[in-house]
Amino acid sequence: MTEKDFLDQAVLAMLGNSSRVLDPDVLWATARMIWEKRPKNERSKPIRRGAPRSEDYWTEFWNAYDKKVGTAKAKEKFLAIPREDRPAVVAAAKDYAERTPEVKYRKHPLTWLNQQCWLDVAPKDAKTQSEIDWI
Repeated sequence: MTEKDFLDQAVLAMLGNSSRVLDPDVLWATARMIWEKRPKNERSKPIRRGAPRSEDYWTEFWNAYDKKVGTAKAKEKFLAIPREDRPAVVAAAKDYAERTPEVKYRKHPLTWLNQQCWLDVAPKDAKTQSEIDWI
């Protein structure tokens, strides 16, 4: 948590806990005093609010895709994808893995990521090409 975030939260908490009008200068001075008394190792710790980290998405993608080739480059490419797109990539990888149960017929993970295959529209019908030809 940054100093600014901490001070903002402390002032808001003091305002919320008081029914009388408080001097803003006193509030900020009190908040700064509380900040200074915190141990230095606690001052810069980020607060994790339950959102998955990049590594969590990568692990989920890698296990779902289940073709373990080109790990380093695939991971680098995956982590270059914007954070907000990663859940969609993981979901599409799970779907692709279900549609291609034989691992040997799946694209390499790096190829799949480079070609942005998560944006492709999956066929609604799971029939194979030979079944489609006979219909």
